[in-house]
Amino acid sequence: MKKEINLKTNPAIYNVVHKSGYTINTSVTIRNGSKFRHSTIDAIDKNSFIFKKLNIAEFYIEISEAQKEVEINKIDFFESKEFLNIVNKYGLLTATHKFASELPIIDTTTESIYANFAESFPENFSGDFNEEKLYEKLIYSELLAEWKVLLDPKRSVGAKWSVNEFFLNKHFNRNINFIDTQKNEIRIFSTCLGGAIALYKYSKNNPELKSCKFCSSNFVDSSKGNIQKFCSETCRAKEYRRKKLDYEKNNLTDEHGENFNFSSMKYVDIIKKEIRAECKKCRRIGLYQKEKFSELPECMYCSKK
Repeated sequence: MKKEINLKTNPAIYNVVHKSGYTINTSVTIRNGSKFRHSTIDAIDKNSFIFKKLNIAEFYIEISEAQKEVEINKIDFFESKEFLNIVNKYGLLTATHKFASELPIIDTTTESIYANFAESFPENFSGDFNEEKLYEKLIYSELLAEWKVLLDPKRSVGAKWSVNEFFLNKHFNRNINFIDTQKNEIRIFSTCLGGAIALYKYSKNNPELKSCKFCSSNFVDSSKGNIQKFCSETCRAKEYRRKKLDYEKNNLTDEHGENFNFSSMKYVDIIKKEIRAECKKCRRIGLYQKEKFSELPECMYCSKK
């Protein structure tokens, strides 16, 4: 029986982040009598940088939160300080593309060596990972339009819809596929942050940012129908237990609320088929077997007097 080949993506990538931070510069060119405005994001000091390990889901959550916060105040996100803060923290979309994509062989070994190189930078230079090639190939300036198309696809950055499609395809083409025959997987190596985000965003059905029904923390809904309600299985289980406990407490209060307070009950009491109740007369909490309590709902302390 043939095994199904799985598609494997890496939830984390290594990106170059310039220590100096970044600035947005705008220039105007005139073509055929018309003015064209171009904005670029540029590293302030292109020679001072670090390699930083980034979690793509965390990036997506953080930038989605920032977008929502800024847009409430009717400010263009890509002209806000919040946007520049994101770039300063995560780096450019294309910074490592030329360097990583020109490695002679892309496979699991190369992927591992690349991760080790990034982790130990700047001490570990050898072979294809040499200092001269790194400084030569790193990208330290890119069009602001690259961010707009990737993170706000509804926005038009050109006269025709094909301009948006062109930029999106550029991001997708910054990923390299290779086969891991040992694990029977097609792996995807993202050469830069932009490729990783494009892959994450569109493979997850253009996920929405939602608030967890249990803990209220933000999470990315990557379900097919965008119907996810919880940030994790842990929160889903906790919400189930909370609802079951509330249901039990309410039923007991309806029946015995005149004499007992059931607010101290725990979910484990339900599992053990016990009832934790505070007597309203003596104010002492007792633990009762559910079956016995149902037959004779009296305080274990007051009944001894």
